[in-house]
Amino acid sequence: MRIADIEITGIEPMGAVRMTRRGKFTDKYAQKYLQYKELIYYSVLKQLAPGFEPIDAAIAMNINFYMPIPKSFPKYAKETAPGKWCTTKPDVDNLVKGLLDALNGLLWVDDNRIVAVNVNKVYSNEPGIDFTFDEVGGLSHGQKRGQETKAKQSTKRKTESRAGRTIRARI
Repeated sequence: MRIADIEITGIEPMGAVRMTRRGKFTDKYAQKYLQYKELIYYSVLKQLAPGFEPIDAAIAMNINFYMPIPKSFPKYAKETAPGKWCTTKPDVDNLVKGLLDALNGLLWVDDNRIVAVNVNKVYSNEPGIDFTFDEVGGLSHGQKRGQETKAKQSTKRKTESRAGRTIRARI
């Protein structure tokens, strides 16, 4: 069952960054990554229907990452690059990790619910991300819907905290 088609424009896709507890505050790449995740989160939040509840079932995703064309490309290559595969960094797995981490607790209860992912990384004149996600089945043997694990409770608190910050910021 198709749940949503989401398009995020104007944000250059970024791969996940390894960080330590201290590095979160001192490393400029870690800071940039945390800001990137916040941008993704709020861009998607604006597109969701009021009252949307995170999915607590198996999910399949199709993701397209639209990477900027490098300035170092010659003019003739820039004209033909849109739509062609991007084989440079960041790696696809890091791009996916960054997106899934940013949306954890907003679209799904936990990213362990994602069972299938189809990813494309292509050059584009307009950097961004678009993705669809579908509910493809129930939960694994032994899992119960609505059963809140510690991870789910933590995610719920983080989501409520983010929502509270947004409301306070608008006032």
